[in-house]
Amino acid sequence: MSAECRVGDIPSGYKQTEVGVIPKDWEVKLLGNTAILKARIGWQGLTTNEYLESGDYYLVTGTEFKDGYIDWSNCHYVTESRYKQDKNIQLKEHDILVTKDGTIGKVALINNLHKPATLNSGIFVIRSTENAFHPEFFYYLLCSNIFTEFLVQLSAGSTINHLYQKDFVNFTYKTPATIKEQISIATTLSDMDSEITALEERLAKARQIKQSMLQELLTGRIRLV
Repeated sequence: MSAECRVGDIPSGYKQTEVGVIPKDWEVKLLGNTAILKARIGWQGLTTNEYLESGDYYLVTGTEFKDGYIDWSNCHYVTESRYKQDKNIQLKEHDILVTKDGTIGKVALINNLHKPATLNSGIFVIRSTENAFHPEFFYYLLCSNIFTEFLVQLSAGSTINHLYQKDFVNFTYKTPATIKEQISIATTLSDMDSEITALEERLAKARQIKQSMLQELLTGRIRLV
């Protein structure tokens, strides 16, 4: 459906808003009014000399983002004092992370958190205020072209290497008014992700079988005639 319609062209059950035509029971919201954004502040900045190869407290830096989640096996660690330094960036299940330095706009959803974890200075953690949105729904929203287009507009055609909080809080998004519908959308997309993962695993296995067969056929170990 096009972003803008003449009044007479708006389908029944929809309405025109500043961000386009949406269902009448959906809403337009501003990130700054619906979420708390936190990051490690400058004076707490970690140096790579403080990164540990093992420990009890994960450090998420952005390089561990993998397919929208955190690859915990690839994380560095920090000391207990560094972890406890800022409660605002002590990670919880279902936190949403967005990189704000370097390659900006990478997104990850926290799951399977089996050790305490904190952030370095290049990542925002996003948490809904007053149940304004379902975390997984908002995660998928940030994974979509809607967020990509927002970043493109911020760059105004130039390369940007930092996402400022003063800009990010102005991210405007469309959302179902009910958490129930948000959950339904997130569940559908999650099920599709699971199906894609299963298909990719089958494809990888088929490629391995083909590679083995190449060796057998092209060395004469298996004869077809």
